[in-house]
Amino acid sequence: MPANVIDNGILETLAAIVGAGHLLTDEPDRRFYGTDVFRAGQLPVAVVLPGSIAELQDVVRVAARGAIPLTVRGGGASYTDGYTHASPGGITIGTDRLTAIEIDEAKSVVTVEAGVTWERLYQALKERGLRTPFWGPFSGLAATVGGSVSQNAISHGGGVSADSVVTMHLAMAEIARLGVDDENFGLDAALQQGQIGRNDSVSAKADIARTILKSSASLGAGMKALARMAVAGDRALKAADYAVHYLTDGVGDADARAKGDAIRAIASRHGTEIANSIPTVVRAMPFAPLANMLGPKGERWVPMHGLFAHDAAVPFHNALDAFWDEQRAAMDRLGVYNGAMFMAVGPTGFVYEPAFYWPDARHVVHDRMMPADHLATLTDYAPAPETAAFVAMLRERIGELMSQHGAAHLQIGKTYPYLAGRNPASMALLRAIKAELDPRNILNPGVLGL
Repeated sequence: MPANVIDNGILETLAAIVGAGHLLTDEPDRRFYGTDVFRAGQLPVAVVLPGSIAELQDVVRVAARGAIPLTVRGGGASYTDGYTHASPGGITIGTDRLTAIEIDEAKSVVTVEAGVTWERLYQALKERGLRTPFWGPFSGLAATVGGSVSQNAISHGGGVSADSVVTMHLAMAEIARLGVDDENFGLDAALQQGQIGRNDSVSAKADIARTILKSSASLGAGMKALARMAVAGDRALKAADYAVHYLTDGVGDADARAKGDAIRAIASRHGTEIANSIPTVVRAMPFAPLANMLGPKGERWVPMHGLFAHDAAVPFHNALDAFWDEQRAAMDRLGVYNGAMFMAVGPTGFVYEPAFYWPDARHVVHDRMMPADHLATLTDYAPAPETAAFVAMLRERIGELMSQHGAAHLQIGKTYPYLAGRNPASMALLRAIKAELDPRNILNPGVLGL
């Protein structure tokens, strides 16, 4: 049997397990489920959408008997080849139908199936006046709880360039040691003035205003928040090369204000306070539509990230600046530019997330996952294979630079060198576990470098 073909009898068996309507074999569906934010892998032969744990187990048994490669796709927001196929002839398991949520208020425990998104969990808990301590990444409208937890995601809630960014890091590191913020994030000019700041359509602004009013404690409080944002405008953001934003929670208003005052006292020694427009929107609309999967003019976008010790963040930043200077002529020729986002993860970790933008054709993930009205306002670029190859090279080189500065990674997939630097005993144990649980190597071949 050719490597990219599955016997019809196997497909019929899978259809019998999950129902014919939940076995997808049309090429557009297979291409969508086999492509992440950055690129496509080998085209899966079929996509299976189990509706229960029992169905999932039966699907895996069928694949195991036939040595069929499997990958599992959650919300589809990966950019590190996490669920793309490295081998032909594979099946993608979609978690779309695994959406059960069980809430045990007495024990303060919530149990979710693999396809539950953070936004869905957030809303289910919000109806009861509850929230998990960590409550999702910024992509939580699509990102699943299971996929995020498996990769130590960060963003909402606790858990896990120029001199101005160095100064910003000093403030973020000092504030992180106090542990008074609920979440934080820093943006450079490319993100806050472009990709994230570009919500200039009437419908986008109306949606933000409605959400802020709905989430405020009262109509008056919501109107005051909107008035402050209108007065502030975006002048400060356009003037800042770097800006960091904080959100705080407390057991009451006084506690939250005290934490805010402690943050303000530290940050004021390193910069100038601006209006809280972005934190207001983030708190009111934590899981915004995925409009930022492309750049502000429709350019392709892909980030990467490293989790550094605080004392390694500035040396990495300086090395990265030197690398950008080295590559600038080629970047300018091909129309590639870069941005960055930052986050302090407690007193010991600092996330540095470079992002790449380049003119190139969008693919099926953008067409299906981004708001249609927003896509209609963006430029539709022609394919640019030379530029895409150049961006892939930049990602590889920066990944090496991150490793040299001791970075760990939260979303590994097939992109980051997971095995590099592991001691032989750890690698032997990992391979033994893989061999025991997956003797025919069908579970996401190539992931983690295995």
